[in-house]
Amino acid sequence: MVFRLTICSILLFAWTVRAELSDSVRDWAISFVLSHEGGHVVYNGVDYNYGLSGTYHGEVKRITKDSARHVYNRLWLESNAGRMGDSCMALVYFDTYIMFNPTVGKELLQGCYEPRTYLLRRLEKHCQMVRKYPDKKQFLLTWNRRIVDLFNLCQ
Repeated sequence: MVFRLTICSILLFAWTVRAELSDSVRDWAISFVLSHEGGHVVYNGVDYNYGLSGTYHGEVKRITKDSARHVYNRLWLESNAGRMGDSCMALVYFDTYIMFNPTVGKELLQGCYEPRTYLLRRLEKHCQMVRKYPDKKQFLLTWNRRIVDLFNLCQ
């Protein structure tokens, strides 16, 4: 009985520590995204605020930073980034998931197990987007700065 209680206590402690680590990684990732996403802008007739698109999230024009953080908390769970063992990989994946969309985030992840390779794939994706949609060239410098910031955080 004592042995069983001890094992249960150890497992509960380990689960709690993992949850706390996961929460801190989530908060780190969300803070990173919010540090790179500005306030309200309109691009091609679509409202964006703190990186959230009115197309997917409804009325975003008056969303606050705290409200955006709540949306990102939900998206963190949906993205499964918290299940990644490497906190840098989780950050890079989540940021891509937010910046592009879930499909692109998962597509770039296929067969990729470390942040640098993922970021190189993401850089290639940015270049493809600019070739396909030349009007997006205006964002290339900002996107590249974001990749550099991610790269530096994950060294």
